[in-house]
Formats: sequence, structure tokens, C-alpha cells
Amino acid sequence: MLCRDPDNPDRILGESTWQFMSFDQDASDFASGEFHIAAHDEPPSASIWQENEARVMSVGGRLLLAMTWPDDPSINVDWLYNEVYEPARAGSNPEIEWLELWTTDNANIDQTAIAVQAGKWSKEITNVRIYGRPIRFSNRIHPEFTDQTKTWCFKCDKSIIPVPAPVAALGTTPKNVCPECFSENIIEYNHVEAFETSHAWPTIFVIDPHPRKPHMFLWVQISPSDDWYVVADGKKDGDPVETRKEIERIELELGIWTARRITDPNMGLSSPGVNRGVTWQQEFAAAGLMLDLSDDSFTGRAHINTMLKPDPHTLRPRLVIHPRCRDTIYQLLLYSWGEFS
Repeated sequence: MLCRDPDNPDRILGESTWQFMSFDQDASDFASGEFHIAAHDEPPSASIWQENEARVMSVGGRLLLAMTWPDDPSINVDWLYNEVYEPARAGSNPEIEWLELWTTDNANIDQTAIAVQAGKWSKEITNVRIYGRPIRFSNRIHPEFTDQTKTWCFKCDKSIIPVPAPVAALGTTPKNVCPECFSENIIEYNHVEAFETSHAWPTIFVIDPHPRKPHMFLWVQISPSDDWYVVADGKKDGDPVETRKEIERIELELGIWTARRITDPNMGLSSPGVNRGVTWQQEFAAAGLMLDLSDDSFTGRAHINTMLKPDPHTLRPRLVIHPRCRDTIYQLLLYSWGEFS
């Protein structure tokens, strides 16, 4: 294929070569050549992907992948999740960019038909086909959490894909309704939004210590109406003293008044591995950070799921997270049970 100068079509700037390959070819068939772009339509095997990484490496090329996650959990795409999806979503590899395009945002297709079909699918298939979620996240522990705007039906008590009302009065703009119950009592919602940090509301500090990974922590402010605002989070790979200093820095910077500090009882009562017989709770107390033990029952997990639902009176979720809490958002989107792992 010839590349011509757009201002002078007779002038040839260069020549490009296309090479078309098939998914069912052996990975060794990909083991030659240098390419500026290796484009994949749907997920390749791990061995083909690795061969194409070598093909673009020497010329500073790019790997492109356009795909829909398979809705069969037996199909092995764990390598794609581990090597591409998770590093991109977590921001741990800035060289990888991951874009999720929801079917509900496609203006070129019939959204009413999409909503009808989605109503026939299971929630797991809808998450894959409509929202582009890997099948392993179809069993998320907090399934209603979203960092993108969705629509909630109060009558059905679940998220839905709205459709125009079947009949509208002449001269009026059709209202959107729930495709299942046709209720107009629906509202858009998002659990991630910017808000001002309160300097008066009581704040609960939560920390999850770890002997080999960074300690992770966050601050939740409690409003007078008992709504929860996750105002900040952080992580620190260091000893309790260094961690306490980082915590104090963030609290001073944001003007947070911490009323209580709690930790996971399973980790809080375990040994850090350095001083046998001394617990994480004791280690942090010696560093000047007094921690109470939280209740790790299923009740708390269920309560969070209730808080994530939009309230029929305020028309908004009772738990929201500030956009700067990237680790918290990331964990909630990925935190799932192990059936599909």
C-alpha cells in the first residue's frame, strides 16, 4: 500500500505492508517480522500476544485490541486480565490505556431494543455484553457500585436501561421510563462525585495492615443525615511510624477531624512477622496510632450494598466517593467472590 503526500498525490512518501493472520494459527507463525501496529480483533491467545509484543518492540510500535469479554467463565482470559486489564485500570502501567465503551452510550443503535434484550439476559450476561465487564466481575461483592452514570428504578429496586415512554401527549417531550415496569420514578446516579471536605463532620479512619504489601487506608465522613462520604484514601509501604506520619500529613492537608480509627480484626490481631507475640494493633499503638477492632460480620457488607442504592427521598446514593480516591474506586470495581476466578 502506497502512502501519498496529501498535497501532492504524485509524490510517494512511503510504502506500508499489511499482514493478515488468523487466531487458529500456531503462535510460531507470528514469530517473524517487525511491525509498527499489531491489531487484534477479539482476544488472542497469550502466546500470540507475546509473539506480537516482540514484533513491535524493535520499532517502538503498538499493540491494539478491540474486544468484548467472553461470557463463558471457562474461556481462559486470565492472562489478559492480569497483564493488560488490571495494570491499566489500576494505573500501575502508564504505557497501557484501557477504554470501556458502554452499549448504552452508542447513539447509532436502537437503545429501546437494547433495553428490551438486556431485560431478557441475566445480570451476568448484561454486565459483559452491555457494560463490558469481565465475567469474573459479574459476581462482585458490591455489584451496584458504579463510577459511570447509570439509571435506577425505585419500583424495581435495581439499575435499568431506560427507554422512551410508549405513548406521549401531543406536543410533549417523551419521558424515559423503566423498560420492565414502565415507571417514571427513575433517576440517574453515580457513586463517584466531587464534593467539599467537611471540617466539622465526624470522620472514621479505616486501615488494613499487611506484612508484605502497602498498608491501605481511607477516611469516611458521616453527614448529619448519616450518609457516608469517602473523602480520601492512601497507602504506605513502611513501618507503623512512617505510616502514621503519612496519615497525619493527609489529615492536616485536608483538615480532617478523625473521630475514630478502626482496623480489620483479622489483621489487627495478627503478628507483623517481626516481633512474634506482638500484634499489628499493638505495633500501631506503639507508633502513636490507636486502632479499635472493627466488626467483620456479613452485616456490614450488606449494609454497604444498601447504602449504594439511591435513596427515594434524596434521589441519590447514601454512599459516595471522591474522585481522588482512585484505589478505593478500583478495589470496589474489582472486589469479587472467587467462583469465576
